[in-house]
Amino acid sequence: MGRSDGMNEKGLVVGYHLVNRRNAAEGFICTTIARFLLDTCATTEEAIDLLKPIPHRQVFNVFIIR
Repeated sequence: MGRSDGMNEKGLVVGYHLVNRRNAAEGFICTTIARFLLDTCATTEEAIDLLKPIPHRQVFNVFIIR
């Protein structure tokens, strides 16, 4: 936990760019979401499908490549 980006053993790369912290909502912070994607997904498609329903605490852009 706490890493801002990374690559898993299947070659999936996840990173993010924080847009702002104003009006934070209930949800996960970007480092937790990045870790969850890297621990769970093997492809970009899997990561996108998993990412969509996750509640986000802050506004940020997620970069996913393989």
